[in-house]
Amino acid sequence: MGYTDNFVADLLPLVTDLVSAEKMEMSEMLYSKAFMDSDIAEQNEIVTGVRHGQVLPILKDTPQPESFPFVDETDCAETDCDLSHEFSSHKWEIGLIECRVGICLRTFNENFLKFFNAVRHTQTGDIDVDTALLMFISGKFIQNLNLSTWRAAYFGDKSSASAYFSGVDGIFTQMEANAAQIVEITENDGATFAAQAFASGEDVYDYLIAMYEKAAEQPWFDPSILEFRVTRSMSTKLVSWLNALGKKAPMNCGCIDPERAVASNVFMLQGLTINGIPVMTRNEWDSIINYSTELNGGGGVNARVNPHRAILTYRQNLLIGTSETEALNSFDIWHSKDDNKVYLKGSSYVGGGVPLTDEYILGI
Repeated sequence: MGYTDNFVADLLPLVTDLVSAEKMEMSEMLYSKAFMDSDIAEQNEIVTGVRHGQVLPILKDTPQPESFPFVDETDCAETDCDLSHEFSSHKWEIGLIECRVGICLRTFNENFLKFFNAVRHTQTGDIDVDTALLMFISGKFIQNLNLSTWRAAYFGDKSSASAYFSGVDGIFTQMEANAAQIVEITENDGATFAAQAFASGEDVYDYLIAMYEKAAEQPWFDPSILEFRVTRSMSTKLVSWLNALGKKAPMNCGCIDPERAVASNVFMLQGLTINGIPVMTRNEWDSIINYSTELNGGGGVNARVNPHRAILTYRQNLLIGTSETEALNSFDIWHSKDDNKVYLKGSSYVGGGVPLTDEYILGI
């Protein structure tokens, strides 16, 4: 495996004269609109010092109102009562994802090098790895590493036959094991990708309200610390519906935007709340579902594996475990004089954890 591109096959043939070649350089390149993936360490609670197989003890603070009974105040006999603690545990599963890419700079097409204002290397000495070309390539490599870390932590599934998913059970797999905490999103059962689409953003709203109401019945419910995390497939449909309603939008939906405080209602993905609980869009989930062979059903019109997903819990119950900070999204680049290649290497020693297995609601 190594670096490939379609520059020579698809782009270069379009340059046929001085006019078409005028802007054929890196500084003029436009980038297709894409949803930026968030740094996994910024969006999740990271726990370091974790070893695979490590058991995390959990004390369950179960109320015990049947203590201290009424007794006969005229009787000197002592009355015994019960006292107990209830413990549970979370067993950490973390696995290593890792790969490298070797690049022989001599193999690049001369026009490709010209595009990046680079020259062909023939010397066997040190090569500058901070050139525009290598930074361009390593940027994509690092982006892939970060998204793969999201994949491992959230979508890992030991029952999978794919090496990209089979290392550990991720957060979704752990949550799906407790059927009592699930709100079913029936659109996920559609036979085609089109059949899986929501008819209206109102359906998304209804699912999130159902999750809220299910959580509200449970003793851990505290709206001041909860947050929704949803796929973009859900949030965009919801926001579109809310904006179409305008002033008629449900009063429990809000969008904080100080610049529009005195203007008309405009709902956006950022700052969206339902019943005061933030609704956070996780673009990374959509990217993993739509571009992983394991989950996209082959792409195109084919049905995805649960393309709509939502979690309602608090941040401290969605943990990303790793051995040390440096072991999460670790990256290195170097030039090897042995084979005259530049190597990119990346790895993450990572696993997802839901320690309190009944203190969340999963929409799936």
